[in-house]
Amino acid sequence: MYDNQQISIVGETKEWLHRALSFFVDDTPTFCGYAELPNIPDQMDGYGQRSPVRLVFFWSKPSIPEYRALPFKMNLTAAVDFAWPWLEQAERGPAPDHDGDNEKGWRVYNEGWTHVANLWEAKVAIETYWLMAGK
Repeated sequence: MYDNQQISIVGETKEWLHRALSFFVDDTPTFCGYAELPNIPDQMDGYGQRSPVRLVFFWSKPSIPEYRALPFKMNLTAAVDFAWPWLEQAERGPAPDHDGDNEKGWRVYNEGWTHVANLWEAKVAIETYWLMAGK
């Protein structure tokens, strides 16, 4: 994998969440911890679809107070099973106001230099996301 590779995938189902996270982890236990980190308001997209918080998985322990160690290193399947209930209960911003319909979805992504929130120990972020269907 290149150091400056960026990935962003939106979807709706748990099956597709599994597929999206497979870009970041496989069946090898990789994730050692997680944190709920705030999204930065000025980085919201034009419709404000991004959630106020995001779930971030780490492959190495960072020096931030929000970090929580996992009881075991998680592989792909364990990460999906951990993230799915979080997505169902996570705070979600208001639905976008547009000429069309909205469905509850999610977004899986990394940021510049394959980091999240400027943390090199972070591997991937997951957040709630409004999926929009125009008329």
